[in-house]
Amino acid sequence: MKKLILILLCILASQSIFAQKEKELFKKAQEKLANDDVRGAIKLLDNAIKIKVDYLDAYYNRGTAKLALLDFPGAILDFDNVIKLNPNYASAYYNRSVAKAKMKNFDAALEDVEKVVDMRPNYAKAYALRGQLKKNTKDKGGACEDFRTAIELGDKSVESVYRVLCSDSKTKVVVKKEDLIITWPDTMNWKTPIEEVYGLQSTQAYWRKDETAEKFSMKGEIRKIKGTTNALVGTEMQQIYDNIKATCPAARLTQLDQEDKTETPWIIFTIECPDAKIGSSIYCILQGNSALFTIKLTTPHPAMEEDLSKNWSDVFREVKTEFK
Repeated sequence: MKKLILILLCILASQSIFAQKEKELFKKAQEKLANDDVRGAIKLLDNAIKIKVDYLDAYYNRGTAKLALLDFPGAILDFDNVIKLNPNYASAYYNRSVAKAKMKNFDAALEDVEKVVDMRPNYAKAYALRGQLKKNTKDKGGACEDFRTAIELGDKSVESVYRVLCSDSKTKVVVKKEDLIITWPDTMNWKTPIEEVYGLQSTQAYWRKDETAEKFSMKGEIRKIKGTTNALVGTEMQQIYDNIKATCPAARLTQLDQEDKTETPWIIFTIECPDAKIGSSIYCILQGNSALFTIKLTTPHPAMEEDLSKNWSDVFREVKTEFK
């Protein structure tokens, strides 16, 4: 019996080591991609997939890397694997459509991008791509309709082709703006938020009345990065954790909930740090159709209270975006 228990413990330990190894390889691959070492990243992702054959994020990132190297057949195979693992992964369908279009397989590319529009009906890039595909298949009316929708949703990349191709291009296009819809609990006595804008990034800071940046019981923040449309929310979570861990080695990450089978995927998690200068926070990262949103609630305590985590998780689950 003791021998059997020992064997089981060894198996569990080896599984944990392999899980850690694949995550380390993925993280290093992300660093390679950030430094434009695409081939180096692919080698690391190859090894991560050898360890974990159903590593969805690794297949997706390797497919994206292969797209950058113009290896369209290889990219399609990787996105095939992503879709097998998650048939509702809109970004994988979009990228596979791009790869098929580059190989001039326009009908198959159209099938993929149609799925993207069904899953993410406010995703401007999907309309822009579908418009280009319809243009290539001589569907001028359909192309113009899609180009106009793409522009309305904020994609300026098709404005020039729209003006040349489409007879209604002189009609003014009203560009819609995607905003986050969240209800901050009134009982917490929040001040009017302070907003700062830096290029494509904007931040809204929330404070409770009679509190300051130096002395607070709770503070909130909403960050929006325009133009980021295909981020992996799990990867974004890990990057935030790695940044905090660099200044607070004792920081602890806990994932609370995730939904990726939706038009706007999101993830909710806490990062707890015993350093009062950093404190503990609960986050929600939401990938919108035209921007990436990060919501954060911070306390100066070394750990998030259970009731606080539960209440704010409930608030974050109700968050959505809308175009105005």
